[in-house]
Order: sequence, then C-alpha cells, then structure tokens
Amino acid sequence: MKNIYLVIFGLALFLRAQAQQSPFPLAVIATSGAESTTADGSYTVSSTLGEAIVITLSGAVSTVTQGFQQGELLRCQALNSTNPAVIIFDPSSFDPCAASVSLSQQAYAGITPQWFKDGIPVCNDWTCTGALDLGFNTFVLTLSSTGGCANYDTATLVLPRGQQAVAVDDEVTIYQGTTDNILVNLSQNDQDLEQIFQITVNASTVPSEIIVTPNPSSPGTLFISAPKAAVGDYEFTYNICNNGVCQTCTTGRVRVKVSRLLGEGFNDGITPNGDEKNDMFVLCRPCPTCEPCSNMALWVYSRWGDLVFQDEAYANTWGGTSTGGKDLPAGTYFYYATINKQPRTGTVTILR
Repeated sequence: MKNIYLVIFGLALFLRAQAQQSPFPLAVIATSGAESTTADGSYTVSSTLGEAIVITLSGAVSTVTQGFQQGELLRCQALNSTNPAVIIFDPSSFDPCAASVSLSQQAYAGITPQWFKDGIPVCNDWTCTGALDLGFNTFVLTLSSTGGCANYDTATLVLPRGQQAVAVDDEVTIYQGTTDNILVNLSQNDQDLEQIFQITVNASTVPSEIIVTPNPSSPGTLFISAPKAAVGDYEFTYNICNNGVCQTCTTGRVRVKVSRLLGEGFNDGITPNGDEKNDMFVLCRPCPTCEPCSNMALWVYSRWGDLVFQDEAYANTWGGTSTGGKDLPAGTYFYYATINKQPRTGTVTILR
C-alpha cells in the first residue's frame, strides 16, 4: 500500500513541477477520492486550467490517460489571450507605391514568431521587412511557444501595391496656316498607368499661338491646332495622375512644331555646299494635310528667262546645277513646277 501512496504523491509532485515551468499555474486539486489513497481504483486530478488527469491504481501501477494532453491544449489556448499575435501597422504611414513594407509584433519571452507572405516564409524575427508585389499581398504572422505550443495564434494583414505613373514627352507637327485639329493621345506612351487615371493640361503653360482642346469622349486625348502660329517650336505641360491604389502625379511635356505647309514649296533658298543641310530644293514632302507628292516636274529659269534646269520626274534632288550638271551662279531663279498635275510657281535663291 505504501507503494500506491508514493505513486500518487509522485504524480502530484510532477504536476507541480510542470506548473513551475509553465507561465500558467497547475495547482493540483483532487476532485474524486483523496489526495492520497491506499485503495485500488480510478481517481481524477485536475488543475486550475481545467485539464482532467485520470489515474487508475491497481497493484501499485498507475496509468495517466489523455486528460493531461487536454490540459496542455487548454494551456496553449490560453496563450491567445496573454500573448496574442497582433501585427503592428500604421496605415497613415503606409506607402502603396513602395516596393516593401516593414511590419512588427510585440516581443514575448519564450515565444517564436514566423512571418509568411503569400504562403512563403520570409522571416522569423519580431520585425520583418517584406517585399510588395503589384496587386494584393497577404502577410501572415504565426506564434509558437518554446514549451511545445506550435502555431497557437495567427494574424493576417493584406496590403495593396499600385504603380506610380510615368509621363513620357510627346511631340506633334502642325503645318502653318492650317485649321485642322490634330488628335494627340497623351497617355498612349505614358507608362505604369492604373485603370483609373486623369490627365490635366497646365493651362498657364500653353502658348497663346496654340489652341488645346480636351477630347471629352476619350480620356487622355486632346486636339491641338495652331491656325495663326508662326513657324517655330512651342511647348506646354500636363499632369498625369493615377487615382487608384497609388495616387501619384507626374508631369509630361508636349512639343508642338509648326512647319511651313509642305507641297507649297518647302524651301525658297538652297546652300549647296555639301554639308547635307539645305543642299537640295525640296519642292514637296508628304504631310497629313497635303496631297501626296507624286508626278512632280520642275523647270528652273534665270532672271532673264533662260531655261537652266528641267526634270520631268523630279524627286527633290536639284542642287543648283544646270541640266548638264554645271554649278549655276548664286542668285535668284524662277521656277515652274507641277505636283500631281497641279501647277506651282515661285522663286528659289542659290546661296554659295
């Protein structure tokens, strides 16, 4: 009988030792029978956490059933309240355009954290820096105790990442004296646009010679005309903003080049010095507002009316020479030309 008493007493000491190792008290209380007994039978011992430990005594042999395991489960569940998983995150300082984010959790003694991003482990410290991919990113924090409570609590945080719009400069050519509205798609070459974006022309930067009209039927496009502008280069700016996840704006520039209407005599003077700049008399070049440059012919006359050059299949190649290929003297010459059987006349000056 003495042996039976020692078994129960030894079990009580074991439970008390477990209580000292755990942050939760496991005070042993007999709920059936006495704390010490000399009779065979089944006895139940419980702790203040409620785990049930059933002891069967028979001939000084004791069997501890799953009651103690149930008690351990209750102990792990209690960690949810005392040492919970709580991701520390400040939405006001979060940048949805950034490539990464820093997350943290209050540190607990005897507890190990593990961070996951989209199901993949990323770090196991109390502070974790995770990469942000375009779209939505799911971060999960799990906590485990060194006493055997694995993944006893979890916390989840879903963060989006958008894109910062990148404006790419545009360039358009308009021919002097035309009233045509040139349709320009500003957003076509801009980069990293989200589904929701907005383009605003900075009106204060638009030159008085240029008319800019937004196209209400197609966001990101506008009409440009320059009916009274002199030949030259003009420019204005616009802002493009992503209004989705990443609400940022960048500035783009539109360069407007006003050129002489081609097909009416592109240049009225040539400098045939071999530098490939204005060496040839350009009678016509293709342009959106001109007839096609085809079936061209050119006759050039001196100021006394002498025919000095002719080419009935002209291709913008006259460089101030006679029909025989000799250089003509500097001076002003008269020309008669046809483009698509339409006559053109004017003067051209040779500068040497």
